Amino acid sequence: MVRISFLGACREVGRSAVLVESKRGDKCLLDYGVRFREEERLPLETDLDNLKAVALTHCHIDHSGALPYLYRNGKVP
Repeated sequence: MVRISFLGACREVGRSAVLVESKRGDKCLLDYGVRFREEERLPLETDLDNLKAVALTHCHIDHSGALPYLYRNGKVP
């Protein structure tokens, strides 16, 4: 069983982020972008322990712009 959580980009442009979690608890992010408005710029907060990979669909900022926050917070796989 796999759990899929949408952390942003639902009914909005920006903050594209999808978290895929395996039954064992391993996690993978598909995109991790920002939104251009001032409020709620980053994807929704979630536990990123056991993050094993980040995959990008493409390098536009709304799909990749939050990656530096992962690095800064020590969550880079």
